[in-house]
Amino acid sequence: MDNLDCVYIVVFYIQSYGPASVKIAGTYLNKDDALNRLFSIFGKDYRLSNNEKIIYSKKGLCGWINKNNIGDYNNFNLNIDQPYNSIQLNL
Repeated sequence: MDNLDCVYIVVFYIQSYGPASVKIAGTYLNKDDALNRLFSIFGKDYRLSNNEKIIYSKKGLCGWINKNNIGDYNNFNLNIDQPYNSIQLNL
């Protein structure tokens, strides 16, 4: 059973040569719903990073799921450079 004091945030961006515009694709109360949303965006044509926390598509998308406690944040950043909040996608 998922922890009811946290949320799973589906995050992605399109890889480019300029600054990335990180998007939130959804916020969910359980991991399965977050995974379903992530794979509805990426489809079946993807590869995982070595640590299995980041997913890449051939269309240039990069995505992950952050698991965060519910509540206030001080300068919270969803960028990929904070992988300690990212969950393993375990496919």
